Amino acid sequence: MEDKSGATRSALRVWRFRALVFAMTLAAAPMAASAAPGYTVLYTFTGAGDGGQPLGALLADSKGNLYGTTSVGGEFGNGTVFELTPPASAGAPWKESVLHSFSGAEANSPQAGLTADSSGALYGTTVGGGAFGFGTVFKLTPGVATKVLYSFKGQGRGLKDGANPYGGVIVDSDGNLYGMTFTGGDFGKGAVFKLAPNGAETVLRSFSGRNGAYPLAGLIADAAGNLYGATTHGGASNNGVVFELAERPLFRAEMVIWQFSGGLDGRSPSANLTFDSNGNLYGTTAHGGAYGLGSVFKVAANGNSSFPLHSFAGVDGAHPSGNLIVDLAGNLYGTTPGDGATNGTVFKIAPNGAITVLHYFEHKEQGDLPMAGLTADSNGNLYGTTVIGGASRQGTVFELTGTGFLAKPVPFNAILADLAIDFGKQPNTDSFNLTSQFFLGKTSPGIKPSTDAVSLAVGTFSTTLPAGSLKPNGSGAYQFAGTVNGVALQIQLTPTGQQRYSLTAAARNANLSGTSNPVSVTLTIGANTGTCSTTALIQRQTAQRESANTPNSLER
Repeated sequence: MEDKSGATRSALRVWRFRALVFAMTLAAAPMAASAAPGYTVLYTFTGAGDGGQPLGALLADSKGNLYGTTSVGGEFGNGTVFELTPPASAGAPWKESVLHSFSGAEANSPQAGLTADSSGALYGTTVGGGAFGFGTVFKLTPGVATKVLYSFKGQGRGLKDGANPYGGVIVDSDGNLYGMTFTGGDFGKGAVFKLAPNGAETVLRSFSGRNGAYPLAGLIADAAGNLYGATTHGGASNNGVVFELAERPLFRAEMVIWQFSGGLDGRSPSANLTFDSNGNLYGTTAHGGAYGLGSVFKVAANGNSSFPLHSFAGVDGAHPSGNLIVDLAGNLYGTTPGDGATNGTVFKIAPNGAITVLHYFEHKEQGDLPMAGLTADSNGNLYGTTVIGGASRQGTVFELTGTGFLAKPVPFNAILADLAIDFGKQPNTDSFNLTSQFFLGKTSPGIKPSTDAVSLAVGTFSTTLPAGSLKPNGSGAYQFAGTVNGVALQIQLTPTGQQRYSLTAAARNANLSGTSNPVSVTLTIGANTGTCSTTALIQRQTAQRESANTPNSLER
């Protein structure tokens, strides 16, 4: 294994990816044709006070502002936290503001993206600096202050808290932060840590080699609070692992979900993982795959299998190092930096495995070496960074439009509903019967009943069936029958024609308090949604239930 001590991630990764020169002419995997998306450079870094060489992914807020870090530059040359603000009028330049310049002793070289809490405070890591020189976790409150929350002590002298966090942190609802360090821990091969709001750090897991080693990425968490991540080395073949740390009890239950062989499944995963709506995990490997140029992989939700979705062949990219994002239709989007023989790319992989190269970085003045993942806004526009390129060769921030990224559900072309409600004598004893028909929109990616999640709202009642809840009944329809949060529910989805479906739903022991005519009905299936208003037949078993009172006891 290379000696990476004292090296910045910039030098490390440029070496890892640029030093490999492949003189190959390879047939790419099936590539889908599509109109070229629009590519715009939003900002070019100078490497001076504004920063330079951004290595982390961007963070977008609800107003369209972008936040990120640069690994160098700023007032002291040790990196920055920056904000990009969109212009008031189309075509005008974006404005870059440096929110913080790292002094070096305080902290230096932030190389991961940021995360935000519910108040808008930003959190991140630096690889170096801090009280002991082994990196930090910091908090930035825009317009207020930047504070180092924790300085890593490194390894030796009985200190085993970790060192050099290359990945970022995530924050839970209680304000705890979670991340990983590249080295340190009990065995010097990295650690998973938790940082409490009071600044107390806990090492949740030390990597020994067998359970992983040298993570470059951050963590992700599922709805239950379980943590997932990947390490670049370790495992049976020392080619990296995917692991899970269960939330209870106290993250003591650890499971290596997958050990990479270094063959078709890839080698050296160095980016954050991502979930789809079914709970499957996706990620990238920098090396391995069919051509040795890296791969995109999937780990099944049950953790029993992993398989490569795509092996990069050079013409479609090489050595991906950034995290993937997934849209509502299940398409994956990411970047590859390329190597000495190939350009970097932005790519899209459809659920059927077809790859589309959305952009080639052929013009270095527009950016070069995209090493971080992408970020999408609510309109489906994609944003990313390049480490170098631009007028000063210090990196860029770019935007891609027209990629097909589905950020919002596609509205139904039409939805009709017939509804009957029976209010019980007490709350949680209501029932309803719904019959609906809907037509998918023209841009719909379609419905996959066996794998799509289903959400239904009837008046004040709402419920969601997790992906995979609908099962084929042998007659062309898909059904669910069971209890969800105490409500007995039956749902049947039936295809009735091209892009047309009917859905029936019956619920017992529901709470429809406050529902009155006209009743709003909203149905979301996969990446499709629709809402209609209907006049329901309403019956009441008692007039004493104040929350259900309406002018009429029988309405139509």
